[in-house]
Amino acid sequence: MPPSTATRMTSENEIRKRFFASSKRGTGEAILIAKKYPSIDFSKYIIKGVLKNYAHDGQSEPERATYIYDLISLSSQKETIRKFLLQALKTEKKDTWTLTHLFALAKIFAQNEDNEAKKAIFKRFLNNPIEASDWVGYSEILELDGLNGLIYIAKKYGQLMKQKPEVWADDVIIRHFQEDNKNINVLEELKIVAKNNEYVKIYPDKIKQVEEIRNSHYHENQKTYENIIDEIIDKPRLTYRKYKRLSEAEIRLVAEALIKEQKEENVEKFLIVFTHNKFPLESAFILELAKHKKNLTIRNRAIGSLKYLKSNEIRLSLNINLLNS
Repeated sequence: MPPSTATRMTSENEIRKRFFASSKRGTGEAILIAKKYPSIDFSKYIIKGVLKNYAHDGQSEPERATYIYDLISLSSQKETIRKFLLQALKTEKKDTWTLTHLFALAKIFAQNEDNEAKKAIFKRFLNNPIEASDWVGYSEILELDGLNGLIYIAKKYGQLMKQKPEVWADDVIIRHFQEDNKNINVLEELKIVAKNNEYVKIYPDKIKQVEEIRNSHYHENQKTYENIIDEIIDKPRLTYRKYKRLSEAEIRLVAEALIKEQKEENVEKFLIVFTHNKFPLESAFILELAKHKKNLTIRNRAIGSLKYLKSNEIRLSLNINLLNS
């Protein structure tokens, strides 16, 4: 006997639930379901995926736009979904990572000859931006329009900066474009346009001003230290570059200070040096620290420093100790 209407409805509801759960996770099951059940309208759930970035961490997880676009392509309600997208791009004011998602999704439409989507991207950029997220949309504009897109961005920032002199910008957007277009002298191109456009001139001038202020503050706030030991003790942590550029004499000085140091807080700081550089003295000392039972920070940093030590005896002793601890 054919299934009853109620049974069929229950089955379809379960399928929709599976589709939505999968689309929220960003897994391929939703695409397989959409292909298997073309008669079921999943547009309600696709729209939810358009209007909200369901990634747990929008900053670090891969973009979802391509995935959602693939789901839209399988829907019979493409135009309806598209209208929701363009409206949301105009109005999203709360969630930065949802707005980045909307820009990225609109960009895919624009790359598929949707001029309205392209215009929507350019119109929204710097128009009622989310606080501290005025940068959102710049990468899509650069991808769609190259140098002309960068000039557009410079003009928009220049207009805003003329109205609100307190607005500042760094050189991230220009650097991003320059790195991707090594055959173009980006600053020279902006200078050419700036001769006839005051707004395009304001943008790099403001960037230069901000950099000068930053450098001035940096040098004013720079402390001088008698030696590397004082600097390590004074600071929570050095930069990665600083650790990697220590001289042999400085590394030995830290090693000698480590052997004598009694304060665990300073031992922790000194050990970071040897997670980046080889410990130059008797390596058995590091092994003893790697057996530390009370202070896990000391223990873990000592273990991290063993990667630079070649002694099989040390490694074997450490493995035995860890197994017995």
